[in-house]
Amino acid sequence: MVSAGSAVYVSRNELARKESAAAAAEVRENRQRVYADLMTGVAEYVEGLGFLEGTLTRNLPDRETVRAATDDLTGRGGAAIKTVNMVFLVGSMQLVPTLDEFMHPYDSFVRVHLNPFILHNFGGSGDVTDPDGLLRDGPGLVDEIDRMMAESGEFVGDFLVRAREDLGTG
Repeated sequence: MVSAGSAVYVSRNELARKESAAAAAEVRENRQRVYADLMTGVAEYVEGLGFLEGTLTRNLPDRETVRAATDDLTGRGGAAIKTVNMVFLVGSMQLVPTLDEFMHPYDSFVRVHLNPFILHNFGGSGDVTDPDGLLRDGPGLVDEIDRMMAESGEFVGDFLVRAREDLGTG
């Protein structure tokens, strides 16, 4: 009777160990995918920042091209934030301070600089509100784009270090 009880105990422990290992492998795989998605989303956002900056630094910025670039950047930013939120959901707690390194500058850039620029130069319904606004407002936004690109680059470096540690690859 004792040996039968021992066999059941060993079998249960082995099953629990296998289930735990399978669950850990699945969590790691999900994290890898979400972390890679975040890197892609941030890279695409930075690409959008660069495109907007390029449209603003022309001698005479084309209003429609700038408008399209701001729309594109807004979409890319939304996609990047969705992936940040996925990392908040499935990532390890050690990544939270690093994610804030992107979230706070992003939020500030959008609220304080990008949205007011769009509203001032394109109005709420796409109507032009200030015909000279791009020439006047563009240089200030370019400075903020440069700052956001630099902060995004720092975030990527910090995130990669912490994500590799979390995944056991760094």
